[in-house]
Order: sequence, then C-alpha cells, then structure tokens
Amino acid sequence: MRVYDRALFADEVADLVNSAATLVGHWKLDEESGSSAADSSGRATAASLSGAASWTSGWLDGALALDGVNGHAQTGGPVVDTRSSFTVTAWTQLDYLPARDSAAVAQPGSRAAGFQLGFDKEQGRWTLGMAAADTDAAALVRTRSDAIPNPMEWTHVAGVYDALAGQLRVYVNGRLASTTVTSHLSTWNATGPVQLGRTKLAGAFTGYWPGGPWTTSVRMTGR
Repeated sequence: MRVYDRALFADEVADLVNSAATLVGHWKLDEESGSSAADSSGRATAASLSGAASWTSGWLDGALALDGVNGHAQTGGPVVDTRSSFTVTAWTQLDYLPARDSAAVAQPGSRAAGFQLGFDKEQGRWTLGMAAADTDAAALVRTRSDAIPNPMEWTHVAGVYDALAGQLRVYVNGRLASTTVTSHLSTWNATGPVQLGRTKLAGAFTGYWPGGPWTTSVRMTGR
C-alpha cells in the first residue's frame, strides 16, 4: 500500500508503478515471515499483523493473507490528514464476493472511517467511502466503480479524495468512469491507525477482508 501527499490524476494512477509522486506510506506486503509489514516509504510506519493474518505466496513474491473474520494489520498511527487531498491504492483480490461491506484499507477515527477503500455489498462494486463525521450515525459518502469485481482476479484499485475539487474518485486498473465521481468535502481528520483488511463503524471494527492471498502492495499519499 502507498499513500501520497496529494490527489493523483488519471494518467498518474494508470502509470502508478513508475510515478514520481512523494509517498507517505508504502507497504509492499511481500514478506514471507514475521509479525509486521515494513513501510518502504522512508517514514517507518510498519503495520503489525494480528488475528488470522499471515504470509503466503502472492502474484509476484509474498503476499498478505486474511480470513475475513479477524485477520488484519495495523500501523502505529495515522498516515494522512483526511481533511486534505490523498490517494490510496492496492493490488488486491477477493476469494469470493462478500455478503457485506469489506475494507481492504482504511484510516478510522474513534467512531467512524475517515476513509475506507474496498468492496460495497449493496452495489457489488469497488468503492471509496468517507464518513461525514466521526460519529455513530454519520453517513458514509461513497463513490463506486462501474467495474464489477471478479473473485480470484488480481485488480489494482485506487481511491482519490480531491479536496480542491470536492470529489471522491475510484479507479480500477487505471480506469476512471464519469459515473464514479462523487461530490464530497471532508470536514474532519481521522487520527486512528491505518487498518489493512478492516474498517470501523459505530466505534467497532468490522468489514474484515476475505482474501488469501489478497494483496502485494498498498500505497498512500497525503497532504
């Protein structure tokens, strides 16, 4: 996973592997053993594995495997300011289409998700969502892909919050459809740790990601 310090444009997302954007978090998730995922962004924000999270063979090298029940990884603190522009991306796959909303990566506050990138059960699409406030009753504002996830298919998913334009955008394999742009202006900063494989709703962790192996890389940029 990687996090950047600004919103990325379509051509940058499509060519993300060679992008020159400044990273604030990059978890390659290619370890073969150990209890944590290293952050190669230079900011030393490692993610500790917990529950039924383990290492397995991935698309290229190692990958993080999760069970959809309690497996996840968590950093020691927040990576982006969710009031400002950011981009979050993941190479991931689903073992099956979940029967509920599931999050590949999220950064929550005390009660709700500042953002979550993952799968939306209602529409059966990839989604980027941001809670309108850090409260139990806050609405989760979402943008959804037009692409439909296919089980056991490696997919590059990128979520962008553009604070200047007041937009949420989601790209699938570098592609953005006009129907996937949603208006939103974030008014609060989620100060909780980054979660790989789960999110938070009404103060409780939920949305555990069903996939093993599920990802080879997560990147984030934030301002």
